[in-house]
Amino acid sequence: MLSRWLMALLVALPANVSLAQDVPWVVKRVHGYRIALAVASVYESAPPGSDPRHARTIEHRLRVSVHEEGTGRAAALDSIVVDVAESGYAGATTALRPMGPGAPGLYEGRLRLRTEPPYRILVHATPAAIGRTLEAQFEYRHHQ
Repeated sequence: MLSRWLMALLVALPANVSLAQDVPWVVKRVHGYRIALAVASVYESAPPGSDPRHARTIEHRLRVSVHEEGTGRAAALDSIVVDVAESGYAGATTALRPMGPGAPGLYEGRLRLRTEPPYRILVHATPAAIGRTLEAQFEYRHHQ
């Protein structure tokens, strides 16, 4: 099971992208594409004695990878956005930006998320080749 997951991850991501070992990637297959998501907190929690509202909300980096399932090539996208919401609530849509020419098919964005609730993350990616928007749903819970 683990080797199948690792193989899917290696095929889904460009070879030159370094992955932190403590940030897990989750891969979903959607209509011939592999969409992978990794979420990492950018800053540590606030120090003891800080205002509790700031201690429970920290910035997170969302990285999304979109590749063709058959070839493993990065998908050329017309657009990519994420809709992030606490479970049970309506979400807020955020556009992701390409990480650069050295990381084809890799996009990122930053969001401030509270540390207590679980989140539902919808990735909406529109490959230029098909012109229809793909949707992959992920669940995220902050872990220290």
